[in-house]
Order: sequence, then C-alpha cells, then structure tokens
Amino acid sequence: GGGQELSSQGGIVFCPATPEEHELGAAHFLEHMAFNGTKNFPDGTMLDFFKSHGMSLGSDTNAHTTRAETVYKLNFSKNSPALLRDGLKVLRDMADGITLSPE
Repeated sequence: GGGQELSSQGGIVFCPATPEEHELGAAHFLEHMAFNGTKNFPDGTMLDFFKSHGMSLGSDTNAHTTRAETVYKLNFSKNSPALLRDGLKVLRDMADGITLSPE
C-alpha cells in the first residue's frame, strides 16, 4: 500500500501526579533542555540529527508538559530499522540521558 511514514512517539513521566507549581516549571525546563544535549547526542548534535533526516523543530519534533506527564513526539518521514533504532535512542536519552551544562 500506502506511504512509508514512520512516526515515533514516546511519553515520559517527570512529575508527581499533583506537582507543586515550581516542580511543573522544572519539568517544563527539562523538556526544553532535552533537545539541547543528551548522552548520545551531545550539545547541538540532536538538531543536526533531525535535520539530516528532513525533520524540523516544531512540526516533526515537539514535546509538551502537563501536571501528569512530559511527552516527546518525533515524526520521521522515512522508514528503516536504523532510523527506528536511532529514534528510540533519542527518546531513551530524553528519559534518562539529558546533559545539563553549568553555563
């Protein structure tokens, strides 16, 4: 059949069920920092990875934080085992491999 589109999405819970307002802010901050650098995608290389696969921030890569969860969404327009592996690596890093620089 149809087109060959791979959509990789993952949900990661950072907050307790009823966080205090300042805790929600920290989760939202980490949501943004996840796109800046992780264990396998150091400072700035994640954006290059996305661009190399024809992805742009916002339309193909996005995230949101609520009181219950932080969800990362990655939409790949190509379908391959290697891309699926790397997409899952990105999501895994966002779950437990965010690097925070002191600067």
